Amino acid sequence: MQELYTFIVENWILSTLFLTVLGILIFSFVSQKSSISPTEAVNLLNKMGDNLLIIDLRPIDAFKKGHIINAVNLAVSNLENGLDNYSKFKQTPVLIYCDSGMVSSSNSSIFRKKGFSDFRILRGGLDSWKQENLPTEQNK
Repeated sequence: MQELYTFIVENWILSTLFLTVLGILIFSFVSQKSSISPTEAVNLLNKMGDNLLIIDLRPIDAFKKGHIINAVNLAVSNLENGLDNYSKFKQTPVLIYCDSGMVSSSNSSIFRKKGFSDFRILRGGLDSWKQENLPTEQNK
């Protein structure tokens, strides 16, 4: 054990670099596990039907212009309080999306904190959904 400590101290730059790369790899693995492609999202939607909660994190104006069918709008500013209304979905898959996937990813910790154990982030957001020519609806 003393040898390991000595190695780390003498090679602190290498050790720091190793830990940084390891952290990035772990973060990448964890975040990819919860993200799904539009095709995978369609499969999940077909499998779960009305039991799948789909949450659109975009502002209400963007939501009204077009969103995934049966999605509910839950603005990021009201996410923590708004999730309380959907507690019955805590043990079932939940699909979350935004425009590009960045907002969904950065707010995923709120879903974990609120007890949602099986949420999926739409990789690429609604932009990727539209690129696949998948259906949307307006003014729900």
